[in-house]
Amino acid sequence: LKDLVLSRRQGNSRDAMGLGTALYHASQAPAADKDAAAERATLKAKALQESGEAFKEAARRSPEEEAAMENLAVVLQKLPDAEQEATLARLMEKYGQMPPGQIADIMLANQRKLLSGIADAFTNNTPAQIKLLEALGRDQKDNSDLWIPLKGKLIQAMGAQAQAGDTNVQQQMAMVNQMSEATRAQMQGAGAALRDLDPQAHSLAQGSERAVYQFWRAVAPYTLLLKEDILRQ
Repeated sequence: LKDLVLSRRQGNSRDAMGLGTALYHASQAPAADKDAAAERATLKAKALQESGEAFKEAARRSPEEEAAMENLAVVLQKLPDAEQEATLARLMEKYGQMPPGQIADIMLANQRKLLSGIADAFTNNTPAQIKLLEALGRDQKDNSDLWIPLKGKLIQAMGAQAQAGDTNVQQQMAMVNQMSEATRAQMQGAGAALRDLDPQAHSLAQGSERAVYQFWRAVAPYTLLLKEDILRQ
């Protein structure tokens, strides 16, 4: 992809159109069976991103070329789903075999580390503050994505209880879904606020930490609960 990006920047409008088309077709081609799911999905999303950039380049070089904008519209329509697929594949590759309590523990530790970093970043009056907050915003978004495997595992476990005859499970599943989505949205809001350099990000991240903590207490193993109680004392 690096060589293709270089050729996009150095070529003319026709070259950029050809490259965009080639990358688009590459993104839609069946992947080799030997490729891991996360790798396949990531390469597909990357090829689509670069295809879009190539069509943008073609449109800049030849504004009268309508095909470039039409092709770009097709790419932009497909790109969000491809990026979401890549995110899901990476998460399942990393956390697919991990128990819910461990995922929740990682999320809580990440959120507490973010809170400390946010407090430090907003007291940093140097030009580096912008990059610090943008990086924290990306980290906050990544941490919010942990809800995807965590919620999936919790609902899967509850589904097994429902099959065993537990009549209250459906209501519990709905509650887990509602609370996890609300907390994830709050964490994503904190991430967006960080990228916008909004001081409100700290209170949003703090509220997220409290919500994550309540979830964590519900699924964490006894050893971690004991360790947390000792630390709080």
